[in-house]
Amino acid sequence: MRRVLAFFSSLKLSVVLLMLLGLLTWLGTLEQAEHGLYAVQKKYFESFVLVHHVGPVPIPLPGANLVMWLLFVNIIVGGMVRLRRSWSRVGIFVTHVGIALLLVAGFTKMYFSQEGHVTLFEGQKRSHFESHHRWELAIARDKGGGKIQEYLVPAEDIVEGATLRADDIPFDLHITRRFENCRPHAGQEGVGLRAAPLDPQNERNAAGLFVTLIDKSRGMRREKMLWGRGLAPLTVRAGGENWALDLRRERYPLGFTLALDKFTKEDHPGTSRPSWFSSDVRMLDGAGARPVRISMNKPLRDHGLVVYQASWGPQNAGPGARLFSSLAVVRNPSDQWPLIACIVIALGLILHFSRGLVRYIRTAAPLLLLAVAAQADWPDDTIELAEELPIQDGGRVKPLATYARFTLLRLSGKRGPNATAFLLDAIFFPEKAAKRGVFLVQDAEVLEQLGLNLDGKKKRDRYSYDELTPALPRLFQLAHEYSGIEEKERSTVQRQTVILASNVLHFKRVAGGELPLALIAPESGDTWLTPGEAGGEWIGRFEELAEARNDPTVFNSKLTAMHSDLIARAKARDQYGKIRLELFYYRSGLLHWSLGLFVLAFLCVAVLWLKPKGKWLHRGAFGLAVGGTLMLVAVITLRCLIRGRPPVSTLYETVLFVTAIGAGVALFLEAVNRRRLALSAAAVLGMIGLFLASGYESLDKQDTMPSLVAVLDTNFWLATHVTAITIGYAAGLLAALLASFYLVANAVRRTRPEFRRSVTRMVWGVTCFALLFSIVGTILGGIWANESWGRFWGWDPKENGALLICLAQIALIHARRGGLIRDHGVCMAAAFSGTVIAFSWWGVNLLGVGLHSYGFTSGIHGVLWTYYGIQWSLVGLGVYSWWRDRSAKFISPSPPPPSSPTNENRAERFSNSPDAQAAEPAEA
Repeated sequence: MRRVLAFFSSLKLSVVLLMLLGLLTWLGTLEQAEHGLYAVQKKYFESFVLVHHVGPVPIPLPGANLVMWLLFVNIIVGGMVRLRRSWSRVGIFVTHVGIALLLVAGFTKMYFSQEGHVTLFEGQKRSHFESHHRWELAIARDKGGGKIQEYLVPAEDIVEGATLRADDIPFDLHITRRFENCRPHAGQEGVGLRAAPLDPQNERNAAGLFVTLIDKSRGMRREKMLWGRGLAPLTVRAGGENWALDLRRERYPLGFTLALDKFTKEDHPGTSRPSWFSSDVRMLDGAGARPVRISMNKPLRDHGLVVYQASWGPQNAGPGARLFSSLAVVRNPSDQWPLIACIVIALGLILHFSRGLVRYIRTAAPLLLLAVAAQADWPDDTIELAEELPIQDGGRVKPLATYARFTLLRLSGKRGPNATAFLLDAIFFPEKAAKRGVFLVQDAEVLEQLGLNLDGKKKRDRYSYDELTPALPRLFQLAHEYSGIEEKERSTVQRQTVILASNVLHFKRVAGGELPLALIAPESGDTWLTPGEAGGEWIGRFEELAEARNDPTVFNSKLTAMHSDLIARAKARDQYGKIRLELFYYRSGLLHWSLGLFVLAFLCVAVLWLKPKGKWLHRGAFGLAVGGTLMLVAVITLRCLIRGRPPVSTLYETVLFVTAIGAGVALFLEAVNRRRLALSAAAVLGMIGLFLASGYESLDKQDTMPSLVAVLDTNFWLATHVTAITIGYAAGLLAALLASFYLVANAVRRTRPEFRRSVTRMVWGVTCFALLFSIVGTILGGIWANESWGRFWGWDPKENGALLICLAQIALIHARRGGLIRDHGVCMAAAFSGTVIAFSWWGVNLLGVGLHSYGFTSGIHGVLWTYYGIQWSLVGLGVYSWWRDRSAKFISPSPPPPSSPTNENRAERFSNSPDAQAAEPAEA
């Protein structure tokens, strides 16, 4: 019995189970790109055993369901057997209680929950909801008086070859064939069913059946067809009665009747992107009618059910069309348990890690802008007036300077202070703008397929509109053909052709006098107007500007008058307040100043490593890094004020936030131990992070402060879940960077053992810090998902990525506690964890599936794999140095034993040895 308890309470078992769960999560995430979430969830996450294929080779694996049950047993038995009863372990105990509660909540939902949806047009009622995935066969007869008797066959019994019998039904039903997905087709013998490939999104699959009805009294056989998306049930007559057969989504009773009175949808102004939608419903039951509004992130909870605003349709409906509301419905006994578990886990981690942090402090503390020259000589005051004009674009009000900046970036791949001058050229001097080389073509092969052969140009070069004009018909023809290909399936040349055609069309609209600029704030309504939409006076005023284009004085006076009127209209609607703040944000160039300071700090650190005693170099590098971090914090603060949002709401903002947090934590570590390594990490993180932010903006070529999709339009969850998980990213990447320094230093043998132990302590401390925010942020994300679309966890790729981070960090900590790894192993594991974080942060977006694919992905693939290669190479270097040191240890002769040591001397020598110090678990 003791051996059984020792096995199930073992930390080694914990590590193995965590690694297995991580492997299954990773494999299941990758499989979703091909097979979809539902099939993968059944195979990898809800099974006890499975077979994974690597090419033709089958590999049996335990399913995640079995692994999680073993983890649950490990936590419970370990808490009883292994955990020491002392105040120093209270935090660990509380954390594991919270994790056990979280697993119980997951098991309860897996085995006892019901999920589905109810779709209603205005005026419709429903007293049931339908499953997303499960099918049932309903056999019903009309008993008269409005009463229907219904026999239900669950999905498990609808098996090919089975015969369904019931005493009250005058016929037997033999299932000849079952289709998981099929479509009707017309053949020589009439309409039939044809098998179709399974859609990765299981909700789109439509089941079908070929059945044989066998009359019990006469033995007569009739062949029938049932299709899951049929418009009406199949009607047959048997036993003197009419019977209806219906293959449909499995239905569950609501316990009340839900009536939709009104569906409301609001779009971001000037776009077709919903910013908010809601359903005004009435709950009808024995107590009467109760009106309720269900909106995004604000569900209805009643009768043990939670009803969420999930979606709407038809998606292609025009203005005034009748819309339906789709409500997700979940019956989950453990609905609020994850929230309780999150609070318990956070409390336990804070209790435990805060003690270690206090102890650690006590013991350790003794760019060049690329510009395009304007052809027209616009005066500075004219440029300034134009930049300050308010414009509604992408669902928000912004200065014209921002629109011009990203228009130039989109066309030419360049950004610069004279982007507004370029836009004015395109509007008022289109013949000159057409001669400017602003259209970036990444590969000359794009032009070769158009029949253009322009001598003197590079393979990657910029071309003018006039140079492209002869090939425009061919360009638009090819772009139309390539647009029919799914984006991820297009070749590089096809993708660049579509982009070039889009850019040329955009330029033609601006230079052709269409002015697609919503400059005019309306007297009522949310959508601003272009001059063409406003008509009358405003068209005349722009025509007057065009006529005065060659007279700077007259042009400037007319622009000044228009400037005053447009700003007054925006101020009357209270929509001009943040224009000047955004102008200051871009004009100040704080991001470029911050990058410059981090680069200088990096150079100072590089010299400092060559001259270790350079006291002023250390202070200078520290001051530069602090200055760069403070400027970056100022940038993030300005963006929060401009958008009225928490610091992280887009992928671009995660780069800024991760950089700021990582650099800030590294500078804190440097202030505590002054080892120069954390200072080096701050400079490297700051420099790389801001280079990445600049590269992201150049690749995306879109406004980095866009309007948000409806589910993200919530400041509470952006401020809690997204901020917490991003802090976890930052700390985890900092730990990976520090660990990478350790692996390189250990490989070249240029540092002392004390220094390496100090680095390991930093890696350990930062990993614990990262784990706190990773776990809390991941669980808060599940709670947000529970509030938004009705399930705490759905094994979505982004959710799996967050789980992989937690599993990697928890496995590292348990392996260290269990003595499986020491300093060197901790750093190797932390360096590898950096690739797990990169996969969660960016890699899952490359899969193109899941509910959380909000972010930009194009162009990041090469950068991501470069980072993977670097980190895996460093881990390989760590393996080599471990093997080298281990081999040397066995080959070199052992020192002679000391003469007659006493037990006291032995204990003293061991307690002072490096091995003994390394054996002590470092905490911070």
